[in-house]
Formats: sequence, structure tokens, C-alpha cells
Amino acid sequence: MAAIRKITVELPEETAREIDAKVASGFSETAEAYVVESVESYLLGQNPDIATWVREKVRPAYDAWKSGDEPGVSAEEAFAGLEARYLARKAAG
Repeated sequence: MAAIRKITVELPEETAREIDAKVASGFSETAEAYVVESVESYLLGQNPDIATWVREKVRPAYDAWKSGDEPGVSAEEAFAGLEARYLARKAAG
């Protein structure tokens, strides 16, 4: 899991009202979730390669896992696989 750091920001009242309206309409579960999703969307838009990877690889894999169609892997298996790839790349040079 990625490290998490809490930050606090001040928003113009109009922006805060717009976020509250999104939550009230059911568009997002919480104001925090909406802001995080918006920032992630913005950042992905800054790098088309990452946006394409997320759209074509990450989202379908997540959706399959979430629906129960894919069993997923344990954290230990995931980290072992990452470590093996890292060591192979490191050995290659």
C-alpha cells in the first residue's frame, strides 16, 4: 500500500459548495473522495502514457477483481513478484 499523507487545504466557498453538491447528488461518497478522484484525474491527464495504461490495463484488472471474476493475489505474493522483477532488472544492469 502506498504511503498516505494527510493534507489540509482551504478552498474558495464557491468551490466548496460545488463539491458539497457533488456529494449531495450521490456523484461521490464524500468530499474527500471527490477531491482525491479529481486530483488523480488531473494528474493522469498530464501524462497520456499513464492515462492509457490505467484505462487499458489497471481499470479492467481492478474491475475483474472487484466483481469476483479474478481471485487476486496476497500482499506477500505481490511483493515477492515485485522483488523478483526488481532483482532481475538489477542483475541485468
